Amino acid sequence: MVASQLGGRVLDKRDARPAIRTDFAEANQWVFYGMAAALALAFLCALAHPGTRVTGTRFTGETDST
Repeated sequence: MVASQLGGRVLDKRDARPAIRTDFAEANQWVFYGMAAALALAFLCALAHPGTRVTGTRFTGETDST
């Protein structure tokens, strides 16, 4: 039940819960920032993509039957 004793104060597992929640929230913050950056980069790539614009030679549908 008693995890440790620090400065005359007895700590148990319930005292660690707020610290665990804070650490989890801070770690998730960096994950969310990374995902936001990845989505922004994907958006910029999508804007630069030619889409339906023809960028090469056109396909005429004719086949070479020799």
